[in-house]
Amino acid sequence: MSGRLRLVSLVALLTLGACGSDLSGKALQRIAGAPPGVEQWEMPRLTAADAPILIVRLLDRGQASSLRKAGQRDGVISWRALDNVRLYTRDGMIVATRGLSFDLMTSDTGDAASLIASGRDGQVVRVLRLMDGEDRLEIRSYFCDIIPVGPEQIRTGERERTMTLRVDETCSNPRGDISNRYWVLGGRILQAEQTFSPEIGRVQILLLP
Repeated sequence: MSGRLRLVSLVALLTLGACGSDLSGKALQRIAGAPPGVEQWEMPRLTAADAPILIVRLLDRGQASSLRKAGQRDGVISWRALDNVRLYTRDGMIVATRGLSFDLMTSDTGDAASLIASGRDGQVVRVLRLMDGEDRLEIRSYFCDIIPVGPEQIRTGERERTMTLRVDETCSNPRGDISNRYWVLGGRILQAEQTFSPEIGRVQILLLP
């Protein structure tokens, strides 16, 4: 099966139960896209160039979309969707979004990525800088425990499944806890499920191998 056909099949599977809507819907608003300076008309160029693909799924809303890699700087990869929304990742972890009402402006991940990628347990401090509903910056700090869970298969195509190592991250602060999950393959995070804003809920990303 070609990469394009596999992508279409995978997105279809991820969007079952989403009533046919995608990330461009008004209720969903925006979840990912291009870095500053990348215009709407450049999306066909990224597609034609066969730029790497990121599948984004909002688990609590049953919606999904595919994004194209639009650039990379200092280890941070920018991804964009057709409606020019943006999502940024570093080492397979979401570190920022643009275009949401409750954007993740920046995320300090500390040593989390290296612990997760190597399948080691440990403790880290995570700092999230978020925009609230009134465009005010809110800083939230968490103490996080990282624990490898064990082998687990994930879906990477219509019929394809890949064996990975699942690693869980549980983060706490006085206002409440958040839980993240990561699926590691060959020393890199292939899939991640992160929560940074209660208004958005759980965000799952899948880097197609």
